[in-house]
Amino acid sequence: MENIESCKQGTDDPHYFADFTLKISEMSFTIEDYNTELKKLKIIVYLKNYRYHYDNPILPSAVFLVMEELLGEVAYRRHIQNFQLAQIPDTPHNGIPLFELPECINRLKTIKTGSPRII
Repeated sequence: MENIESCKQGTDDPHYFADFTLKISEMSFTIEDYNTELKKLKIIVYLKNYRYHYDNPILPSAVFLVMEELLGEVAYRRHIQNFQLAQIPDTPHNGIPLFELPECINRLKTIKTGSPRII
């Protein structure tokens, strides 16, 4: 994805699927685990309307496509081990906006193997 500024402002174009739409600006993530040797992340992706679509079999594939567009196919396969989906909590949480995932991966790639510090 080339224009992250539109995501920061919330004016990014939605991705349309059969029963729902996804906007990168409305998604966030948290890091569950980071393998310093393989440089791979396990993340939880938080969606605005997950509670209404959690049983939709297309949803994981749709989120995969959005993240692949954001990162690029090679970077996604190289740095994302797997992801889970969850509802954005009603109370504030320490989620990172999804559009910051490429920057987060770049920071994590610089961590030396065996370092206890992630960010």
